[in-house]
Amino acid sequence: MSKFKKTTTLALSLLLMLNAVACSNTNNDKQEITTSTEKVKVDPDNNIFSADLDDYKGSGETLSMYTVGGAPDDHDKVFEEVNKYLKEHLNVNINLTYFSWGEYGTNMNTKINGGEYYDMTWGPDLVGVTDFARNGLFYDVSQLLPAAPNLKALIPETVWGGVTLGDGNIFGIPTYKDSSATQYWVYDKAYLEKSGLDEKSVKDVKTLQDLDPIVKKMKEKNPDTNPMLMTSAGVQYLNYDYENIAGPVAVKFGSTDVLNLYAEQEIQDRFRILHEWYKDEIINQEFVEFGELDNSQLHIWSSQGYPGVETQWEREHQSPIVTVPRLGPMYTTTTIQGSYWVINAASKYPVDAIKVLERINVDPYLRNLLAYGIEGEHYDFVDKENNIIIKTDEGKYGPAIYQQGQFMNLYTVAPQVTETNAKDYPELKIGDPIMELANPGQWQDVHEINKTADVSKLLGFMFDPSNVETEVSALNNVTSKYFEPLHTGEGDPEEILPKMLQEMDQIGIDKVIEEAQKQIDEFLAKK
Repeated sequence: MSKFKKTTTLALSLLLMLNAVACSNTNNDKQEITTSTEKVKVDPDNNIFSADLDDYKGSGETLSMYTVGGAPDDHDKVFEEVNKYLKEHLNVNINLTYFSWGEYGTNMNTKINGGEYYDMTWGPDLVGVTDFARNGLFYDVSQLLPAAPNLKALIPETVWGGVTLGDGNIFGIPTYKDSSATQYWVYDKAYLEKSGLDEKSVKDVKTLQDLDPIVKKMKEKNPDTNPMLMTSAGVQYLNYDYENIAGPVAVKFGSTDVLNLYAEQEIQDRFRILHEWYKDEIINQEFVEFGELDNSQLHIWSSQGYPGVETQWEREHQSPIVTVPRLGPMYTTTTIQGSYWVINAASKYPVDAIKVLERINVDPYLRNLLAYGIEGEHYDFVDKENNIIIKTDEGKYGPAIYQQGQFMNLYTVAPQVTETNAKDYPELKIGDPIMELANPGQWQDVHEINKTADVSKLLGFMFDPSNVETEVSALNNVTSKYFEPLHTGEGDPEEILPKMLQEMDQIGIDKVIEEAQKQIDEFLAKK
């Protein structure tokens, strides 16, 4: 089922689920929500993101929890420890089930529409999540937060705003991490130097126009290579300064005026630059699918990151890099909704669920157990006072940390000497930590970046396409048809854009823009 398509079957399913939710709310076995008397110990303003929580007498049940991706190696071993800890301190357990990236959205959509029981699930990749939230299928977290005061205090109001509907209903529990987005240009340092350039040469490069003389010099100095290697998805986050509403319908960050992205002059100019690069073989002439391009092959690319992520990128790239922020930090609904959990409105144990999420977020032992596994098996401390660790080879455990909970009380993973960088650290051996690159304040730096971020005027807005679903579906098809040739530079925008815009006009893009503008104006009037 399309993310935006609301069929009669979906409407009926929503009605049945709403009835089920209403009935479950009156059941005697539904947990009573009481306000916790526990002292608020977290204090983000003073960089205190952890708390030693009081024990809580939960239901003794095992909560069902679903997420996206593949279960990491040693999942069962780590969760045996997780559940021992939860049983001791909360008197509950959790059963975490993974669905693959390609199956998660559809599988959970079927479960939710079919009224199957669950307690918590990962929100971002759900199909139909907007409809589910609006129709009350997720627990209103504002009712549960009095039972979890440290969780409420941990997450800034701006971040809560990204999962709050216009009526004040909070439908999700956001993960406080790099919740504001910063986009970077990333350069292979050796390739930069081989091109007669250095960090100073690229420190002010923000736009494609700024990058143009850089990549041309790279091509001149390295004629047998393509400086800008791409997949069929093109430059990552090329148009991130526009907030997507529906297909090509968008709003420029900082504005509230709805527009057709592909009709904007600055967007069209970006495609013209890419096409020139393609003709000059600055861009590779054949493209592979996203995920199939080896990161170590890249010379210059775009990525979303935060302070300290450079060590991870360098490890993935397998050689030294230079990073330059080009856009942000910025808070949007999309950046915040990149990681959040929802609690089933029909859950019998909503207080247990919010207490589990509270503990995951503010209990440093549990948070790092989930993130890094078991000390002495999956990681070792190299500086316990500053919470700096290295990962070991003995136990393999690598979950998607960004899904689990906040970042600010995570341990710092020190970069290690590898065969690739060993020549730069002759005094160290393979596997040794590179302590000069380990920043114990890495996650606090992320918090500071969040505090300085610009906030979208549309934070929390979610478009309801029900009045224009036919037009939105058709516009998505048109965008998909022309996306690759425009975004990779392979196609000539002078030929493609007029045809594309004409097709959009015939479909009725003005109707979608008008509907989106109406909803935005109503949203802003209620704020």
